[in-house]
Amino acid sequence: MVELFILSFNKRLIYLLFSFLIVHPFLLLAWGDVSINASLDNSQAFQGWPIPGTLEVTHNETDKVEETSATLNNKPLKINLLRNVKISPDSPLMVSIYQFSIPSQKQGTYTLSPINLKVNGKNYQTLPISYEVKGPVNLSSQPTRGQAEASLKLEALIQGPKELYPGQMTKLVYRYIYRGNIALSKETLPMLEAQGLERIGRYEIQNLSEGETSVFEISQQVQALNPGDFSWGPSLVEGVVYVEDALGNKQFTSTTLSSEAPPVHVLVKPFPLEGQPASFKGAFGKFTIKATLMSPAQVSVGDPLVVDLEISGKTSNWDRVSLPEICCQPGFSGLFKLSDLPSVGKLQENSKNFTVVLNPLSSAVAQIPAIQFSYFDPEKERYQVIDTKALPVSVSSQDMIELRSVAPLPVKTTSGPVDWIKIYQSLSPLEPQKMFVLTTRDLNNLFLGSWKILGLIPLLAILTLAQMVLKKVLKQSEKKDRQTSQDLYTELQKMSFDSLGFFELYKKIFMVRLKEKGLIVDRDMSYEDLPLTGIEGEVRSILKEIDALRYSGSYLETGDLKKAYEKGLVLYKKL
Repeated sequence: MVELFILSFNKRLIYLLFSFLIVHPFLLLAWGDVSINASLDNSQAFQGWPIPGTLEVTHNETDKVEETSATLNNKPLKINLLRNVKISPDSPLMVSIYQFSIPSQKQGTYTLSPINLKVNGKNYQTLPISYEVKGPVNLSSQPTRGQAEASLKLEALIQGPKELYPGQMTKLVYRYIYRGNIALSKETLPMLEAQGLERIGRYEIQNLSEGETSVFEISQQVQALNPGDFSWGPSLVEGVVYVEDALGNKQFTSTTLSSEAPPVHVLVKPFPLEGQPASFKGAFGKFTIKATLMSPAQVSVGDPLVVDLEISGKTSNWDRVSLPEICCQPGFSGLFKLSDLPSVGKLQENSKNFTVVLNPLSSAVAQIPAIQFSYFDPEKERYQVIDTKALPVSVSSQDMIELRSVAPLPVKTTSGPVDWIKIYQSLSPLEPQKMFVLTTRDLNNLFLGSWKILGLIPLLAILTLAQMVLKKVLKQSEKKDRQTSQDLYTELQKMSFDSLGFFELYKKIFMVRLKEKGLIVDRDMSYEDLPLTGIEGEVRSILKEIDALRYSGSYLETGDLKKAYEKGLVLYKKL
């Protein structure tokens, strides 16, 4: 008993070891840390309108990002998935990019608190970031031509029927008609929620233009579920007129525009009870029906008769077209046995095919009766009943089936006595030495099959070790320090002032130096994301001044760019 226990324990131990060696390399490949990063669009951080932001979540493709768990300052934050991007085809890591917005604020400097988000039930948060809200630009009291001609109009309409029956579809549409540059600050679009109806798929967006007038259209396909009178609205949009400077930055004016669209109504009527056929199951539109026998017409009692039932026509919802209740129709009850599993149907371009299997229960069956199908015609607002043609068949009883004649096998006869001793002498002798006694162990499968399978264990161990060494080498290579700020400064001294890439390297020197001092986390971040105060604020100010001079073109005559460059070198030495 003890020996059997030890043998069983050893087998389990070997099995666990073998499973671990197989699974472990894949676990190493799938290993990845979760990280989230938030950023705000500084070009749209103006007083009086929401500030858009982006949330990037780096995670394993099998991880579940709990979008509803996002919070900011202990309050729910609505995030919308923009897209998913895989890091590489062979890597399980991917980046999910979400959009969010924070409420409008007055002019000034603020800090965005950490955003909390759960991934696989574990909480993660972003780092706090600083941002600046700019005020509206004070332009001349005389509006420019673009400002004077700026306009905004919102239309809410229905493309399709406004009176529906359950299952019918229609399209709800918002249309923005505008001229000029307008940044929307408020949108109230209740029709996109379509409360009371079922939304089909995601909304569609279309942009059109004609001369100086642009049209932005957003539509949502919906399906009626239950009868009722549904209304959405009024709908409202508001926006601020802006102009763009030479650098493409938006300069917002004090001119605001708004437009309101009246409520939109959709009436969902119930199917009338008067004249409703017993075979009606919710289909609507216009249809034809055809039955085709796919199996032989001559069968025996109990053998299957396979019928292809094709329903063709025009409808906006083929999901409402289903197989009629054949068992309850005239001529089927008691004469045929039907399958307990209903046919789902195969959808073609303008038709739906169902496979019906009928087993005749009597030899008196001479035909497959006509199959009835009924539907509702929304245009005529009445029911229509159509039938297939009857299909002739021949059913034989079991006792009337002709048996196939089987020819008797020829019997060889021999004349004279049989020499049995000679026959036995031709047989091979028994070999007892090659026999062995069967045991209980011979009735069971061999563990791991053979020695060839066992030989895979050390091979898998070597592969796992190589995987771990490779991962360690890759980590060490990632930790190697890149060029220091002093190295970059030496490289800058060798370049001419007007050479290509001079100022990009100049800006990089400051960011690397701030990283070396521990003042920032990422050396590759933009200088525009630096805080506005302290030594970081001084770096941000000088780099912003240099960029403004470079793109203005005035430095060619005044030499201001050279002065700003030398001023920055003094700040670098201070660092």
